[in-house]
Amino acid sequence: WLEWLRDERQLASGAEELAELRRLHAQACRLCPTTPLWLARIDALRSDAGDTQEGDVRKLDTKRVEELRAVFEEGLDVLGFHPTHGPELWAAYRDFETALMDAAAAAGEAEAG
Repeated sequence: WLEWLRDERQLASGAEELAELRRLHAQACRLCPTTPLWLARIDALRSDAGDTQEGDVRKLDTKRVEELRAVFEEGLDVLGFHPTHGPELWAAYRDFETALMDAAAAAGEAEAG
């Protein structure tokens, strides 16, 4: 799955192709629920929004943040209690939320300063 999704991601260029790639990621996560697939799905959503740098969430709009949260929550519903896959997904979600809080704090400081 991961190799196929990577290949499709490199070929996707238009909005319709990116939407199809999101559908493929969702299908892969349903059929083969593993942390690498869920994280690949999340990474694809983040890079589609311009968040290509790890932890750089400043480019994400509110709609994309909510979409990412929904995907994290969906993944945690499936894998959250799994002894090996769950902690990886929880850690990624925690890092995402921490990055959002740090970006909000930095924006607040910039406005105040």
